[in-house]
Amino acid sequence: MQTRNELYQAAMRIVQTRRQTARVKAEDNQKIVLAAVPGFAQAQEAFRQAGIHAAMTGARGGDTKAALDQLHNCKEKCNELLRASGRSPDCLEPKYTCPLCQDTGIQDGKNCACVQKLMRKLRREEIEQNSSLSISKFATLQLEYYPNKKDPITGCNIRQHMRALLEDLHEYAVTFDHDSLNLLLIGNAGLGKTHAALAVAGVVLDRGYDVIYVSSSEFFSQLETAHFTSGNNVDEAALMSAACDADLLILDDLGTEMLSAYTLSVFYTLLNTRMSGHRPTIFTSNIMDGTVFEKRYTEKIASRLAGSCEQFVFLGEDIRQIKAREY
Repeated sequence: MQTRNELYQAAMRIVQTRRQTARVKAEDNQKIVLAAVPGFAQAQEAFRQAGIHAAMTGARGGDTKAALDQLHNCKEKCNELLRASGRSPDCLEPKYTCPLCQDTGIQDGKNCACVQKLMRKLRREEIEQNSSLSISKFATLQLEYYPNKKDPITGCNIRQHMRALLEDLHEYAVTFDHDSLNLLLIGNAGLGKTHAALAVAGVVLDRGYDVIYVSSSEFFSQLETAHFTSGNNVDEAALMSAACDADLLILDDLGTEMLSAYTLSVFYTLLNTRMSGHRPTIFTSNIMDGTVFEKRYTEKIASRLAGSCEQFVFLGEDIRQIKAREY
């Protein structure tokens, strides 16, 4: 899990590599042209000298018209030689991936849009690696896997309930901002909670927000290892900072982590920090019973969650088992 600054640094390294690659390719093309096009070296040197002459004429306050005309003519001579050899006049210019910033990462004194795009791409790859699932789209959440029948406990039609639930989650995603509520997605295993959370992540990422996904067991395990084990490669402060600072945090499979006094303390700190900073969180959990939840996480944490989360109850049958029976 990378912090936003680590993500930015990684994106900038990619941009800088792109720039270096473009310039090296341009230099290689220059060598090829000089060796293959008769008279080009002389024409290019004449163009360079004409440029120096034009600059010196302007610096002395002289009439630059004749000097600029000569510069133009020399440039045209170079272009004619390139065209005659079957090459484009701009074949010696670096071909930057981003024409706006020329792969510097900076446009008009600000981070270029290409850097933000790269950061979203890197975060998307990180989420998919951590979740072992592709970031899904709401259109791929197939309602036919939810039975078109009444739920025995709630009495509602399961498919209709899930259609409305997914529509509400989509609305949450397209209107997401720092004032959005926390969400608690609960239901038995295999009902699409993680897929739905990742569908929200995809929309929110595309809208320019930073999203972090992590499983609850992995997150708290890494923190505990970093806290109690010397010489490990996990930075406890950086990990906590990344989780606290993300615009949207998805903490998946709450209830699968090993609990300790340290874990409960960290969990409460994470809740408070994100709530006070107006950073929404999506929790998913298989725990359906509020009493079990309170017993597991203490009344203080359970109350904090209940008071800050809008609850989405997933109904149906294990979709993974349904798909397995299809093959």
